[in-house]
Amino acid sequence: MKPTQEIESADRPAHAESGKSGCGTNGDAKVAIIRSTLSGDANPVALPRKLPIQRYRPAQSNIPNERADRDRLKSAAKSLINELGLVAPVAMRELREHSKTVCESAGLDARYKDYAAVLLNNEAWRDELAQVPYERRLLLLPKCLRVEEHC
Repeated sequence: MKPTQEIESADRPAHAESGKSGCGTNGDAKVAIIRSTLSGDANPVALPRKLPIQRYRPAQSNIPNERADRDRLKSAAKSLINELGLVAPVAMRELREHSKTVCESAGLDARYKDYAAVLLNNEAWRDELAQVPYERRLLLLPKCLRVEEHC
């Protein structure tokens, strides 16, 4: 016996001739019900509502909005680290000096120098971090700093 699933809408009979499944964006009006004929169980299972699409949120003023600009900065930071042979830890003063060079080589404004310094530091630590086995790594996540009720 092959597993099959019959999808029908709660507000439309299963034998409706329309080729649409009846699943809309309004979760209250239309609830998709799946009945599995493999298990022989005819109990309906309600699917969860769709998540809302998040609004576009522009980046901070010192981080480039465009992905291509961020990628250019990242590749410029990588090439500068390889060219100079910098190894971690790199002093903050040195990161700030080199971040201006990274912004110039990427052809971007100097207001992104702080972001470029973070990229430089990340690239300097990349080889060190790669030597640590996965089972010895620890990921610490901060508490949500936006609206606590929604996190």
